[in-house]
Amino acid sequence: MYGLQRWVDANHKKPDLIISFQNTTVKCKYDISQLVYYHQPLPLSQHHWNVFKRTELLYFLYKKFYSYFVSAYMNSKTHVVVQIPSIKKEFLKKFSIDESHVHVLRPDIVLPKYYSKNIEELDADIHFIYPATPIIYKNHIRIIEALHLINEVNPNLLSKIRVHFTFEAKKSRNLVRQINKYGLSNNIIFEGVLAYQALLSLYKSMRALLFPSFIESFGLPLIEAASAGIPIVVSDLPYSRDVIGEYEGVSFVGAYETEDWANAIMKLCEQRKVYSPFALSQESSWVSFFELVNQLK
Repeated sequence: MYGLQRWVDANHKKPDLIISFQNTTVKCKYDISQLVYYHQPLPLSQHHWNVFKRTELLYFLYKKFYSYFVSAYMNSKTHVVVQIPSIKKEFLKKFSIDESHVHVLRPDIVLPKYYSKNIEELDADIHFIYPATPIIYKNHIRIIEALHLINEVNPNLLSKIRVHFTFEAKKSRNLVRQINKYGLSNNIIFEGVLAYQALLSLYKSMRALLFPSFIESFGLPLIEAASAGIPIVVSDLPYSRDVIGEYEGVSFVGAYETEDWANAIMKLCEQRKVYSPFALSQESSWVSFFELVNQLK
């Protein structure tokens, strides 16, 4: 609210355009356009957080108050770039801004070469992966609950299933407690944070990507897995339809439907499937972004 204007005055600058990559508009005394790159889905989500739960308080604050910082200095000269159509739709519902001022520019994705690990390196079990940080809306608990359900109907199959999480066990004690409660410690592999190439090298050795997140903007792992041609099970929400709705190997499942997740996982255990890699657009969205910059400055 004050730091940017103070810096502008101290350095005797008069900007032609303000570009914000941090979701929010900023205070400026000059009558100029602002271009905001918006990539924070929490304030737009319909999910209700419990202010009285310590684990949900931060998300409650984001949902209720972060919107103020987004719109505080929004005016008729403000333009916003979002990554997918469903975010644009929710942004227009939330904020008072002309529809023509909200632009959808899908992120550029440049993937390094995939290197498939030898399956024997992982052993003969059935491996799945979910690369995500252990925050509530990433919904890791849905996978844990699904495995618990599989154990009730087919314990022999469960003994062969391994799910790779890309964080250390100590980063989420609540999840670890549930894993231990259900006796699933042999089914979950905590990889820790992986180097990007190391993550890509795992994809083709996996039976599928599991992606139960219920709040998302542009889920990069969806593109990574689809580009590797492996099956994907993902929450059936607007973001996933936007990102990989046209991919042949995707299965859409209700974000909170544990039984459906269990069934989808068991079905994938029956046989290994490989699909034609999802073709990425060769057109750079940054070209469009800077064309917009030139129009506004």
